[in-house]
Amino acid sequence: MQISGIIDDALGNYALTKNGAGALTLSGANTFTGGVKFEAGTLQITTNNAALGTGTLDIGATTGSTAVTLDSLTARSITNAVNVNQDFTYTGTNSLAT
Repeated sequence: MQISGIIDDALGNYALTKNGAGALTLSGANTFTGGVKFEAGTLQITTNNAALGTGTLDIGATTGSTAVTLDSLTARSITNAVNVNQDFTYTGTNSLAT
């Protein structure tokens, strides 16, 4: 699934949870503040450093262990707070800075 539009939470504090084996691609200049819970599958960040919104990026499930892959097709600088709850794979030919 690819979401290229802007995700905002003008009416509340919304979060995004990615679970399941598939891939989710985020590329919009997102402004939601509730964070991203990346629990399984692949999360691709393509064209925008703001793709993860402004909340915390939680990598991996807080219970159990499911394979997670973070993928960046271009160089990314993540300014979000990041919690790493388990090992994960980073793919892509460009660097990832936090």
